[in-house]
Amino acid sequence: LAALWANRSHVHELLRDSEAALSDAHECVALAPSWAKGYYRAARALLPSHARSFLPRPVRAQCRATRLPPIVK
Repeated sequence: LAALWANRSHVHELLRDSEAALSDAHECVALAPSWAKGYYRAARALLPSHARSFLPRPVRAQCRATRLPPIVK
């Protein structure tokens, strides 16, 4: 179910609806807090589409994702 929220977040991002993208990313994180994709989607939603550069909130979201243990397949 978390993948659904991550994918929906991506669609909102493509539609330039960052509030909806962030909301869906938060749902994804709530459902799967150990899955980095939710944090990635949150970081992307927090970045303005015209300037994918350093901003404090997206960087914090990305840092939370990098502290997760690696997935071994």
